[in-house]
Order: sequence, then C-alpha cells, then structure tokens
Amino acid sequence: MFRILLTRRLLPPRPLPALTLTADSPIPTPAAICLYDVRCCHRNPECHRPLLPSQHLLHPLSDQRLLPRGGVRWASQFQVPDPAQIACNMINMLKCVDLNNLKDAPAPDFWTGIAAGGTQLFIPFLELVGGYSPVLTLLQLNLAAVTLGYFSGVKWGLALSNNPEPPPTWDTMRWCLLAPTIAVIGLQLPYALGFPTVAAGVVTSLYLDLKSCAYPPWGLAMALYSTLTTVTGLMLALMAYVLFHNREKEKKKKLKDRGEREGDENADDGQEGGKDGKP
Repeated sequence: MFRILLTRRLLPPRPLPALTLTADSPIPTPAAICLYDVRCCHRNPECHRPLLPSQHLLHPLSDQRLLPRGGVRWASQFQVPDPAQIACNMINMLKCVDLNNLKDAPAPDFWTGIAAGGTQLFIPFLELVGGYSPVLTLLQLNLAAVTLGYFSGVKWGLALSNNPEPPPTWDTMRWCLLAPTIAVIGLQLPYALGFPTVAAGVVTSLYLDLKSCAYPPWGLAMALYSTLTTVTGLMLALMAYVLFHNREKEKKKKLKDRGEREGDENADDGQEGGKDGKP
C-alpha cells in the first residue's frame, strides 16, 4: 500500500502553477497556455511546458492581479504545494540554470561573488586541516547568516524599485523577511541545529530566486554558485564540529581529571610529610 501511495505521489509530479502566460482573449486556447516560471527568463523554448488538461483555464482572469507586459497578461496563481512537488519543481528549474552564464556578470558582481564563495569554503577547510576552533565555527555560521541577509536585501531592493517584477505587495515583503528571520533563528540555536537551519534558509532563498522572473541568467547562476558554496561550507563546518569538538571535550576532561588526581596526590603527600615531622 505504501509503495502504491509513494508511486502515485512522486512519479507523476504535477507542474506547480506559478505565473501563467495567456493571450489577450478572455478564454485562450489550450495551445496558447503554458506554465511560465524562471526558465522563460532564458528564452529557451524547451523550458515552456504545456499545462495539464486539469490546469486549463475555463474562465477569464479578471479577479486576479494582472501585470501588463506588452501584448500579454501575467496572472499570479500562488498555491502551497507539498514537499514532493517543491522538490520536483526545484529540480526542473535547476536544469535551466547554467553556471557558464557567470562570465556575463559585471566585474564587481563576479569577483565579489567568487570571493564570498571562496571564503565560505576556506574557513571549514582550515578547521578540517588544523583542528576545531570555536572562533572559526562561530565565524562560519555568522558569515552564512550575513550571506542569507544579503540575498534577502536583493529581493527587498527589487521589490521597492520601479521594476514591475516582483510587485511591492505584502506577499513579496513576506518572502523578503523570511530569509533573515531564518538566519536569526539559526544564530540562536546550538551549532548542531543552527548550521542546518541556516542552510535550509539559503536553499529556500534560492528556490524563491528561481521562481522569480526579475533576475538575468547570470544573476541566477551567481545565486546558484553562492548557494552551493554556502551550504557546502556549512556542512563541512558542521562535520568538523562533530568530529573534533567531542575530541576536544574528552581531551579537556582527561586533563582536568589528571590535574585533580595530581592535586589529591600532592595533598596526601603533604599530610604524610606533616605527620612524619611531628615529635
């Protein structure tokens, strides 16, 4: 029974209704309806997927927010999907992001992003090679939280600009505030929980960027690169913490026990010496 449920749940994924491109006619034909998401930013015809028959529109979109864009209309159809649907859409959107587009990025953005990603990987490398350091572990977690706040700032700036995508609505502001909130929560948790929390926030921010239509291809490639380096750095730092922190604790405990034992022996020797010196 579980196998049948899992097969029906995961194998035939349903496309996530995101931004639907329709013609100017009130009731467009099924051939004119396609699912519009971040993959259309690449102007790649292969990324245009027709909707399923159950998703065809049977009524005009007069009661939804429409954004004029040339001779077409844009309508927001936000729905909360299940985790399997999110994973399916995430994989499909990642297939259309090419890291080779990084070469088209402006020089300041390119070198800043490369340096930030290299820093995210260099700190845990120092811990894995040189041993556990509480300062480096705290620095790695704070650096990832700052990166997550930077991603949110980019979304905030786009929402407050004159660019119609994304519009400055309450829904957009909510997604802008989600990432820094996750970062703050991760900073308050112990390392064993804080690292995965901040990593989940970085992945969530990437998912929101991929769903957005406001970024050029090089911007999406930079977001993917920053996410990969940040999450990899967090997982390496967490591995160094788990491997070396317990060893450090055991070593300190052994030194403490040895010091207490030596102190007790010295005290016993002093008492015996005092007894021997008595007349």
